[in-house]
Amino acid sequence: MLIEDVLYGSARVEPVLEKLVRSANVQRLKGVHQAGACFLVQPSWNVTRYDHSIGTMLFVRKLGGSLEEQIVALLHDVSHTAFSHLIDYVMDNKEENHHETIYETLIECSDIPVILEEEGYAWKELLSSKQNGYLLEKSLPHLCGDRIDYTLRDMYEYGKVPLHEAHAFFEQLIVVDQQIVCTQLKWAEWFVQLFFKETVEFFHHPTNVYANQQVAHLISIGLQRNVLSLEDLMKTDHEVMEQLRQSEDLTIKTLLAVFNDSVDKGAYRWIEKHVTIKHRYIDPIVVIDNDLLPASKLSMKVRDIHKQTEQSIDRGVNVFITEGVI
Repeated sequence: MLIEDVLYGSARVEPVLEKLVRSANVQRLKGVHQAGACFLVQPSWNVTRYDHSIGTMLFVRKLGGSLEEQIVALLHDVSHTAFSHLIDYVMDNKEENHHETIYETLIECSDIPVILEEEGYAWKELLSSKQNGYLLEKSLPHLCGDRIDYTLRDMYEYGKVPLHEAHAFFEQLIVVDQQIVCTQLKWAEWFVQLFFKETVEFFHHPTNVYANQQVAHLISIGLQRNVLSLEDLMKTDHEVMEQLRQSEDLTIKTLLAVFNDSVDKGAYRWIEKHVTIKHRYIDPIVVIDNDLLPASKLSMKVRDIHKQTEQSIDRGVNVFITEGVI
């Protein structure tokens, strides 16, 4: 299989990766939007979990990751429910990790174990080994494949960074002691600034917050009234929306109608919500004279951005969502 990606170009992948890419669980991610429900009010914000999963696999490959690491990277998001993190908002899960808690169960009930075992892999050992995912995941504030790909992918797709800068950033990355590090401080500073744009200016954009809070409320009502089940959320975003549209529940019909630009918004009862998001800041390790130092130890610019991040997230954002008609 030849895979084409906007960030990493083309790559011909091994048969096991081809089989996994074609599997139902990975293909479902084409219908799960990375930023949740914001595409309903801002159609151009349409990066999918599939785009990101393929990209993360290719990023790990680019850094010399083993085939096992590429498999883990490809599959890391298959347990995301429809609209990505909205289930965390429904459940008031501050860690935003519901998809991680159901990951093994989801894999076990899929065709993924059969594919892996046919290719000679013990799937539980492969997918649970930290050694197989060290390029994919690192705790904040470190760089990792997951964090790098979703930041660069969103910011490139939404016009915040040119492709040549993304490529220049890639080219100066190296792996030292299982850690992704920058070889130039200026690029560490560049990525810290970009991560701020992603996690504060994009994640906390009022349009983004409004759409996600409104649809989270809609899903919550759907679950409470048995219009939806948790199993239904393992479908795609559009399938879940269609299931809600088929409901005869008047409250659900009302909440769906609010997304129609032609309706009279003055007829709705609005409530103000104060929303804060999970604290996220990045502090890349930089190689300086054979020493590995966090960028914040070397750069006032990085320290200033960290301070701005903390202040912005603590401040939060106020949005109005509707619970029904007046």
